[in-house]
Amino acid sequence: MADIFAEGGIYLPLTNGTEIVGLGSVDAERTYKYDASSNYVKSLYSRNYKVINNANSLLENLEKISFQNTANAARYRGEVNFLRAFSYFHLVRFFGKVPIVTKSTTSSGDYSAPRSSVDDVYKLVFDGFKLASATCPQANVMSTAERGRVTKGAAQALLAEAYLTYANYLDLAKRSSEAPAYYQLAKTYADSVILSGSYQLVPKYADLFDNTKENDAYKEVIFGIQYTADASAGSLGSNGASFATFFAPANRFKVCGVAPDGLASATYGITPGYMIYTHRATTKALTARSIFGWATP
Repeated sequence: MADIFAEGGIYLPLTNGTEIVGLGSVDAERTYKYDASSNYVKSLYSRNYKVINNANSLLENLEKISFQNTANAARYRGEVNFLRAFSYFHLVRFFGKVPIVTKSTTSSGDYSAPRSSVDDVYKLVFDGFKLASATCPQANVMSTAERGRVTKGAAQALLAEAYLTYANYLDLAKRSSEAPAYYQLAKTYADSVILSGSYQLVPKYADLFDNTKENDAYKEVIFGIQYTADASAGSLGSNGASFATFFAPANRFKVCGVAPDGLASATYGITPGYMIYTHRATTKALTARSIFGWATP
């Protein structure tokens, strides 16, 4: 979400969900009104927990399967742990203390799990990413058909960002004596990604936003979600994902979902829906990317 707060302004979605504006132009009664009753908040919270519940269910069922290829079994567990950690990483940054749930939901389950400490949530995040790092392959040995799956580089990049974020949390919590070790871990894992040889910057940054050049873009993309063009989505031009059109500022002419008329009318879906984390972000101290697929230089 860091990009949404870029350029010295805080942006809030308009009621139509297609544009956002700066706080300076938001009516006073609409300022700071986002609480647990907001659909934006509820959706973010519940959707991440849906991912977590699905991951827990998968992990439980994987234990019931006898795999002939143990490497595949380890990779599957690593991928699922990555996705669960990925969701908890978003939750802890938005909400702080959140319930840690490591078993799938059942009709007889406990629906009132207590909130866990920020430290405990981050420990789960670190453990999930580290398991993925140990069991998933590097991107440069994967086939084109496997794009979108978790890689060692993705796990290490997210580990670097998680360690960096946690270290900053410790600083802000007046626990600065604990922070240096996590800053060092962030540097170590970021260096691992940079020096892995799996990624390189594309010559033109604009090519990352060109759907016809998606294959070349994966030289730079560290972790991405691929979207299939939807011929029925005429308003989006059937290109990429629509997420960016919900968050692109109206004054961002010709950028991510903003129409050529500069009005952010969502008429043109020019966002690279497959891109979330890129090598470019890693080489810039892992600047946080938006989970909605909107990235800035």
